[in-house]
Amino acid sequence: MKNRTSNKYVSIAATAFVVAVLILAGRGSAYNFGFTTEFSKTDPVQGEVIFITAELEIESDERIIPGPLMLFIDNMDDFYCSFNATSGEEMFGNCNGTEIVGFNITEIISSYGYGYGYGYTPGFNLSWGNWSGYNNVNITYNISINTSYFAPGPYDVQLRILIGDTNVTSETKNFTVQPLDIDPPEVVIIMPELLTRDDLGSPVNVEIQFDKAMNISSTVTVSVEGITGGSASVIGDWHNATVWTGNFTFSDNDEETDEAYYAVSGAEDLAGNPMAALTERGANNALDVDTLAPTASPVSITSDNDNPIWAKVGDTVTLTFNASEEIENVLVTIDGKVPDSV
Repeated sequence: MKNRTSNKYVSIAATAFVVAVLILAGRGSAYNFGFTTEFSKTDPVQGEVIFITAELEIESDERIIPGPLMLFIDNMDDFYCSFNATSGEEMFGNCNGTEIVGFNITEIISSYGYGYGYGYTPGFNLSWGNWSGYNNVNITYNISINTSYFAPGPYDVQLRILIGDTNVTSETKNFTVQPLDIDPPEVVIIMPELLTRDDLGSPVNVEIQFDKAMNISSTVTVSVEGITGGSASVIGDWHNATVWTGNFTFSDNDEETDEAYYAVSGAEDLAGNPMAALTERGANNALDVDTLAPTASPVSITSDNDNPIWAKVGDTVTLTFNASEEIENVLVTIDGKVPDSV
């Protein structure tokens, strides 16, 4: 067993909600049985508790006594516990006195057949001979495994119980303990990264992408900082486990800045690690704003004619002007006609 604290500091609770069911054995027992298990999860993070529900079903023409229920972990050799199959009392094994495994019985449903034993009183006092009818038993076991005591890695789990003279085993199932996550989550990118005049007046949709699955119950606070007129609150919620979305209304401030940013705080990942609040501009939360309309200088016109202020058919006329910033989609006409190139 790996990564386990001393047994003397922990204890195990093994309780039964129903008193033991007496299931007596007779000669020549004939019975059918089923043993199924369901796991609450198979990839727990170290420290999480796995819950196993096991169903034992017995159909017998005579009464039988189930032997100890045994739990084996890690290829059935390294770790095991043993419990009374009908009372839940812990019997033996190397989980005695620990909190690694919890065990209880939540339900025992049984029905007995009726009949007579030759030479014996009627009812259930048979120890040999023929028995008319059958004995059905359905027992539900609830088992918990605390992965705090397990190193990261895969483990096999199997349950085993003695029914009459037959050793009945459940299907071997596997769980893999994931390393405990202690790294805080980070924002990968926030969009949009640029606000223009096209964004004025209408809600601006904001999307924040995180680098891991997050706790969507955590409350995230987002605002736009560094713009004229003060901060703007972004109202939203979790879109999925890694994306938060919201929106805000952007007013016309006639400004151009590369110092604005999104301030973000309050998010935490599934392991409870809080994000480091974004309180200043960085590569993952930068916001540029440009709502100033560009201006142009007066247009100068020249031609390649010997006299540059004149032009004849075949001459090339060049128009030149300077813009206050980089522009695109420029439309120029000369006497209503579009030039060959701009």
